[in-house]
Amino acid sequence: MRIWLIIVLSIIVITKGLSQDNLNLRIVDYGTNKGLAYCNISFIGTKQGSISNSEGYFNINNNTSFDSIRISYIGYKTLKLAIGNIDNGDIIKLHKTEFVLSEFAVHADNDYLYQLLTNIRKKLLKNKIPYTAKVYYGIESQTRNTPLELLECFYNGELVGEHITDLTYKNGRVGLASVDGNYFESFNTAKAISRINILHKSEVYPSLPLQFNKRKLKKLFKLKAYSNNSNIIKIEFTPYNTTEYFSGIIWVDNIKHTLLKLELTANNTSKHPFLPIHNTDKISDVSIKLVKSYNTNEQLSIIDHIYFEYSFVYKSVRGSSMGIANNKSRIIERNISSKGIIRVFDYENTFIIPYFNYPDNLYYGDYYKMSFIPYNDAFWNNNHSIALSKEQKEKLGFFAAEGKLVNYRENNYGNNFLLRATNNKDKETTHFGFYYSFWNKDKRITIKKDLKQNELYNPKKEGLIVKRDLYNIEAQILLDITKVGDSLDFKSYSVFDSYQTFYRLPTDSISNAFINIYFDLYEIERQKMHDNILKSDKKLSTANSIYNESKNNIALITNKYIEEVQLGKNNKEFEKWNKFIFDNLGIDNLKLIHYY
Repeated sequence: MRIWLIIVLSIIVITKGLSQDNLNLRIVDYGTNKGLAYCNISFIGTKQGSISNSEGYFNINNNTSFDSIRISYIGYKTLKLAIGNIDNGDIIKLHKTEFVLSEFAVHADNDYLYQLLTNIRKKLLKNKIPYTAKVYYGIESQTRNTPLELLECFYNGELVGEHITDLTYKNGRVGLASVDGNYFESFNTAKAISRINILHKSEVYPSLPLQFNKRKLKKLFKLKAYSNNSNIIKIEFTPYNTTEYFSGIIWVDNIKHTLLKLELTANNTSKHPFLPIHNTDKISDVSIKLVKSYNTNEQLSIIDHIYFEYSFVYKSVRGSSMGIANNKSRIIERNISSKGIIRVFDYENTFIIPYFNYPDNLYYGDYYKMSFIPYNDAFWNNNHSIALSKEQKEKLGFFAAEGKLVNYRENNYGNNFLLRATNNKDKETTHFGFYYSFWNKDKRITIKKDLKQNELYNPKKEGLIVKRDLYNIEAQILLDITKVGDSLDFKSYSVFDSYQTFYRLPTDSISNAFINIYFDLYEIERQKMHDNILKSDKKLSTANSIYNESKNNIALITNKYIEEVQLGKNNKEFEKWNKFIFDNLGIDNLKLIHYY
């Protein structure tokens, strides 16, 4: 193992041959040997790159089309290295850039600094260019020294200028451990953190300098600047009112007037985006740290990653109505701390989002989506945004032994997601109530009568309603496509959609068979669709065409089935469709209900 030192700005080292397929490297501070977290690694000659993990480690595949990398980290000198001159296990040491109090910082009221931030704000506001990109999100939470959660998700991101405006889920996985019989989960944190708007005030975040014009900025913040022998300026800002405003540091390019990095800190703030899951619970003593790092593209700032930390005191109240055995309420206070990263990468080269319709306003956010977008081994084996740290790997070991690893393997999605196992299989429950059931030859589905849309029709209260308007059965074919090198990997599932289904008629064994035959028709069409895709040229456009054709086919088939069977009242047609299912899937739904 060798150590690379950076001596001058932007050195390119001479190439030599090496044989490793993967290079595992580490970036550290020259003076302290401490790993530098979330350094930017650019693959020169491409639009791709990487980022070091929280311990400074990163990986590079040696079988790449680029031959050199650029390592940059605000506050340190930039380094260029030829891939062929790097050995596996090398440590790359970066020198700090010394910053001193700037000359203009001591003049009058620092008017130049206020004007500089105003100019940068104006430039950012003018940037309305839309982008798309891949997004990685990772968060880990703990109470004291006990790990609670390690969640990883990938998305497609939509951006306008430097701001992330939307995230569309691709895949996710999580490790969890309970404390006092309860889990702690971060719902919608990715959206809450990514959507902080640094240019406009928010009701749920403290304010910051780039949200104000020059006149208001002078009234609200004290500025102090430091510079080095380059064009980078480090501006420290301190609010006069500390309760509703961030303090922090803004790193800017003084020549190009571009934003390079933004560090925000708020302690014991009353403005924050966090809500307790139960209205009897309370959150207090909230502290937040956000670090937004940027790349520049044609002198415009584009987001590279957001590092975040937050902590709070969570006070939970649990009574008999919430699953406590006795009638006494139980009050528990826990100090919760979380940290994580949101990385934006591969601009204009996004994931193929699963073909599946679902409401985006799901309360449980990513946890809900993990339940109906199954774990995809091809995806996780071919997408490595940030290497897990040693500490994170140890936490996963803890979750495997003491808690749950969810979506780290196949077949724990749908109604099996976060299953609470008991000795009595009939009393097993899931952590949440889920809307989506996956087709399984050995498991038949039933209408969820606890859902409001399945409330029994009351003609005395509601008047006359046509019977056909009292039920609607919905299912979907989920198609998940993953890019693997130059080819595509295909996974598909039949999913019963309880969210869009409603059934307000009495249920019995006949209605159960009626619904299951309907769902089985989807599985037959799914199998046909999947076979057709695999027999095709496997291009994305072809798969898309086959999928849409299958959607049209199944709509025609199920409409015909509903018309002919008449809720099972037409015995002849009912038996005909049941035979069709048996011939194709080997399932006799009528025999299962002792129809014969």
